[in-house]
Amino acid sequence: MLADFPALPRTLPSVLRRNVILLANCGVSRYNKSVIHSQRMAITNAIIAKGAHLMEPQNQPQNQEPQKQHPRIFTRFIDVLREDLWELCKLNVVCLLTCLPLFTVGPALAALSHCIGELARGEDGEFPAVKSYFSTFRACFSRALGWGLLGLAGTTVLGVAVWYYGSLTAQSYLFAPLTALSALALLFLWGVLLHLFPMTVEAPGDGIFRRALQHAAVRMGRTLVALVLMIAVLAAQVLYFPVSVPITLFIGLIFPGLIGIFAYLDREDLV
Repeated sequence: MLADFPALPRTLPSVLRRNVILLANCGVSRYNKSVIHSQRMAITNAIIAKGAHLMEPQNQPQNQEPQKQHPRIFTRFIDVLREDLWELCKLNVVCLLTCLPLFTVGPALAALSHCIGELARGEDGEFPAVKSYFSTFRACFSRALGWGLLGLAGTTVLGVAVWYYGSLTAQSYLFAPLTALSALALLFLWGVLLHLFPMTVEAPGDGIFRRALQHAAVRMGRTLVALVLMIAVLAAQVLYFPVSVPITLFIGLIFPGLIGIFAYLDREDLV
């Protein structure tokens, strides 16, 4: 029996002492063999249970909140048109009115992009679009005025360059590189302004042109796609003038504005 077995030195490891005792008892009787078998099974089960416990992930957060699902940009684009079309039409009219002096283009586009961005985010529920437009227009007037004038001047100069070198390219292909460079410079200017006007309201401060350039560079693919779509929408309105006048009055700036603001925002900004 286990009790009759002589005591082993305490210096032996406990596992070795246990094995010695078990081996000694193996020759005692069949009864002891069944006891040894049950003890071995108990040890094996304990080892398996300990291993399963060690394999479990540690420090799991309790009551972890499910990850928030953000809508796709195209889905949110359609939702804004469906839910806020009347507000967008009012924004289009007031933006055209405030653009009439021409030198106010910068503040008008900054206020329009901010209001469309708030509608796209959808966080404030009922959003007073027209009231917010005029308050934003006044608040960012001084900051956006110079950038608007710079955008008008740059667009005029580069647009004339594209037209001039393009007409010369029809006579000689030597002017094709100059035409391409002028067009690329124009796209570059528009791409930076697309991100700069919202920043004059949401992130004003020093180095805004550099920050807008970095913002556009990070989103270069979306920015180029947005520019192509915006140019296509505006060009269609010009080509079909005067048939397109009612469209221009009510939604002429809204579609380009929505396309531009969704190039500016991230999916995480959308509700």
